[in-house]
Amino acid sequence: TSKPVFDIKKALEFIKSQQKEDCSFGNALYTDWVAIGLAKIPDADITLLKSYIVSNDLTENLALTEYERRAMTLLALNVDPAIWTKINYIKKITDTFDNTQFGDKDLYNDDIFAIIPLLHAGYTQTDLEIQKAVAFIISKQNTDGSWDGIDISAAAVQALALVRDLPLVSDALVKARTYLANAQMEGGGFGSSFATSWTIGAIKALNESPDIWQKNNLSPNDALAVLQASDGGVEPLTTEAST
Repeated sequence: TSKPVFDIKKALEFIKSQQKEDCSFGNALYTDWVAIGLAKIPDADITLLKSYIVSNDLTENLALTEYERRAMTLLALNVDPAIWTKINYIKKITDTFDNTQFGDKDLYNDDIFAIIPLLHAGYTQTDLEIQKAVAFIISKQNTDGSWDGIDISAAAVQALALVRDLPLVSDALVKARTYLANAQMEGGGFGSSFATSWTIGAIKALNESPDIWQKNNLSPNDALAVLQASDGGVEPLTTEAST
């Protein structure tokens, strides 16, 4: 029996069908993540979406992760998030640094999503802010290698993979890889399409191919193909994304 194959063309058609008249995808959460995804696809026409995002800044007094996500979006679109928008999204991030971590000291997802854009916006692993945030993130890793769930663990891997030379990072990545490998389910996926997609990103950040991560001869890509509906979408439109 041949395996189903994820149809990128159909997925793009589905995404296009959801685009609003103003070229957004409704709220900033969906608009940003769609832009990040489409920016990786050479054939995707993102000109109007890019214009919308650049000319529609987020509002003030939002959670730090909102500004971090927008910074990642702008960087994916090759737009400097410190210069080409009314809001300086890099400053929004760095202003929350307390000499140990970014944002809420009781959270670490805001640290994971701080170092990703900062490392693509000129900061390096020699900068104190990066070193401290990385140490903070590693201090929150559980003994099983996770950071409380597949999605955020996979995101942590993608962040830490950018700073492999810093102390304790290699060991943290090995433990996280073990956790993710143990979490793979019988159908090759990791639960939801969101968790599976995040894990595919983590696998690639580890310089591995998702095709070799198999359960019952099924890979994470196979799991996403099974979830894809006839209209090209993956999740029902009532399903809420996170982050």
